[in-house]
Amino acid sequence: PFDLDDMLEHLSSITAIKTDAKRVELVFCVPRGVPGRLVGDPLRLGQVLINLTNNAVKFTEEGEIVVAVEVAEREAGRVVLRFSVSDTGIGMDAEQLARLFQSFTQADNSITRKYGGTGLGLSISKQLVELMGGTIAVTSTPGVGSRFTFTVPLGIADAGAAPAPAAAGQLQRMRVMVVDDSPGARDALVEMLDGFGIHADAVASGEESLARLAQAVQDGAPYQVVLMDYMMPGWDGVETIRRIRADARFAAPPAILMVSACTREGVLQQEGELPQCGFLTKPVGPALLYDSLLQVLRPDLAVPAAGAAFPSAPGAQGDAERLAGARILLVDDNANNREVALDFLAVARMRVDVATGGQEAVQMARDGDYDLVLMDIQMHGMDGYTATRALRVLPRCARVPVIAMTAHAMAGDREKSLAAGMNDHIVKPIDPDLLLRTLVKWIPPQRLEGRVAVPPLVQPVQPTQPDLPVRRAAAATAPSLPAVHGIDWHRALTNAGGQAQRLRRRIASFLQEYAPAPRQMRDALAHGDYAPLQTLAHNLKSGAAYIGATPLATLAGTLEQELRAGRNERIAVLAPDLIVALDGVLAGLARIDAVQAPAVSGLDAGAVMARLRGFLETDDARAEDALAELQGVLADPCHAPVLAAIRAAVDEIEYERALTHLDVLERAVDKQAEAAS
Repeated sequence: PFDLDDMLEHLSSITAIKTDAKRVELVFCVPRGVPGRLVGDPLRLGQVLINLTNNAVKFTEEGEIVVAVEVAEREAGRVVLRFSVSDTGIGMDAEQLARLFQSFTQADNSITRKYGGTGLGLSISKQLVELMGGTIAVTSTPGVGSRFTFTVPLGIADAGAAPAPAAAGQLQRMRVMVVDDSPGARDALVEMLDGFGIHADAVASGEESLARLAQAVQDGAPYQVVLMDYMMPGWDGVETIRRIRADARFAAPPAILMVSACTREGVLQQEGELPQCGFLTKPVGPALLYDSLLQVLRPDLAVPAAGAAFPSAPGAQGDAERLAGARILLVDDNANNREVALDFLAVARMRVDVATGGQEAVQMARDGDYDLVLMDIQMHGMDGYTATRALRVLPRCARVPVIAMTAHAMAGDREKSLAAGMNDHIVKPIDPDLLLRTLVKWIPPQRLEGRVAVPPLVQPVQPTQPDLPVRRAAAATAPSLPAVHGIDWHRALTNAGGQAQRLRRRIASFLQEYAPAPRQMRDALAHGDYAPLQTLAHNLKSGAAYIGATPLATLAGTLEQELRAGRNERIAVLAPDLIVALDGVLAGLARIDAVQAPAVSGLDAGAVMARLRGFLETDDARAEDALAELQGVLADPCHAPVLAAIRAAVDEIEYERALTHLDVLERAVDKQAEAAS
């Protein structure tokens, strides 16, 4: 048995980064009568949904993608569900549709060059649907969009005859208003509310909502709850809520749930402050919506839903409080990934130990007493699968929850994680709220009773803070950074939880981790050794996403997929593109890092330059590390151009040329030191 809602939540986490990078909204539409607990093949079904949704995102620059589920046929204990994925993308003509599902072919060569192709993922989807006993079809109009529809026969699981909540009758007596400029999002929410027996009205703007709310009060039939979209033309959600709160006509204003494709922290970073309201992260599924309404009406009966936040426990803060005193083992051989994970975990008063490989993790788990293990999958030496199997034979670790962390979203990878003895699966780049929710899910509260909580390493972002100028200054941090081609600073700061200092650490960590990567990739290409190339692409995919370098992350992910599939003929094209993109990002970040780094004495820089010179003169590859260190200690931006020239020469293994540029740099540093004295 599996939960349809869990599958949709997983789909949302997989596609969130791609939809956020565009002006595209993902909408779930699950009407009344669709069973929540099903029996079938969740891995195949989930993979088809991922493939079709990723395909829709690829070809849609703005608008919405609607994932809908409806009952096509039903009999005792069985149901045929019809799934559809509709987009507002470029669409296809009849000729393109005719060859759409053919393996290893593309709908159109010009489309392939611009968007990266379509054939293989759709061909696999067709095969998976047919293996499940269903059929798949597509309709499309050029310039309007496409709609993929498939049917799957499934069993209906016995949900254990769970009793209806005590507040169900009260929910059905509620009047709810949906405010959203997206027709698809409005319709989906209204349909789900109708499935709960709740009457809902929908309007398309903040201005219209205020007028309708006032009219309802005048008519003696006020609304109890408003679901308010954040991003709307005219008055956005925040402005509309402020106007409702300030309107004297509402002696008892309705409860308001803001609905946004951004996280609460992301909206807070953009706005500087938020009005007192609940918060739902799109796409909203039936369980999340129902639990959130229950939280508003009867918080004594509600269990907080994943993806919902309320003023009493904003964002991840409530989860962080529940984890106080927990002991976590973090296992990852990539320093940049460890840095990011530790940042996310730092808001909770937990003890987090770090292992840099599978073998070390097994030894630490044998000697320690951990409540949960966060295990990277792809590591040098002992990988995450092998390490987990080794843990499971240890009496102390037989039942310790192990959560896989992987950059792969394929169903087969999730299946392998579970088969190895892991309990759950988080896809990189990691969503910090999802990470904490997963820890709460797997660590029983009674296990933490009586634990002494360690002091938090960082203070969580509060939902409301009195110093508005300070918040607005933080919100301005991202756009005030110098532009770097291929990096979205708003996204980077949002990924860093709105904390500028955390973003600066990530920039430095990324530089240190990936400065040697271009040369390593060139070496791998020259020797035809693709194993290190695949590892680098795998790590870079999530590392780049964390710092807002979405195009770089996409290139890395594409290269990794081709390498995993053994399609080596495309490597000669994709790998150089990735190297060029990474070189550009590294050069841009080096300038940022130099501006933000603390000033150091000429003696410190001189020592690093001396080491770098020694490595260059002896053709020692450790020149990469020395150069990365030098980029970190030279604070003056006037040195950035010559540092970039040294970087380019070292990446191309032109050490003589690098030495020439180093001579120039040494003279500049000496002259600067003399002037300062």
